Amino acid sequence: MTPLNETDAPLSVMADLAGVGWLGVAINIALIISFFSCSLACINAGARIAYSLARHRFYPSSWGEAHRRNETPHVAVTLSCVSVFLVIAVMSLSGIADLDILGYLASIATYGLLFVYILVSIAAPVYLSQLGRLRQHHIVMSVLAVLFMMIPVIGSVYPIPSFPYNIFPYIFSVYLAIGAGLFWSLRRRSPQIIEEMERDLEAIHNRLSE
Repeated sequence: MTPLNETDAPLSVMADLAGVGWLGVAINIALIISFFSCSLACINAGARIAYSLARHRFYPSSWGEAHRRNETPHVAVTLSCVSVFLVIAVMSLSGIADLDILGYLASIATYGLLFVYILVSIAAPVYLSQLGRLRQHHIVMSVLAVLFMMIPVIGSVYPIPSFPYNIFPYIFSVYLAIGAGLFWSLRRRSPQIIEEMERDLEAIHNRLSE
């Protein structure tokens, strides 16, 4: 009687309807492990980015401290965990359903992934050209990658989705604009920081090339 999109465990419902309720339990256990792994991946990625930016003075220098024994960015990891918890806790206490929280945050995060993938697909042939290794099939793969990734990008704004999914692309655009503005301001105010970042990236490239 309850639509699948309104239940917290749609796969369990489907398993019960199919007469294999035990399979629904197994699926839910696997989902819990998967969600936990995804949470760890997001926390680790966010912490590593915050750690690197802190070392370049984007964030407070304490965020860029590494653990003396484990050599891990423990301060950034802790802050990342707290941030994730607070965002989800506030949304949950506001009465937003668990699946809606997942859908809202995952949608905004997906825009970030698509944006980065598109930029990488454009930058890759430029990078290969600078190395003198660009071939025609590289350009073809790059163009195809951008075209395929534009499908979900366009689909997120047309046809216009229901609220609040219809405003998420614009929230992400504002987020990007703020980040670009801060970067531009930093570049004008402290160009040496940008130069340090470029040198670090070049050092990584040289190390990997070896």
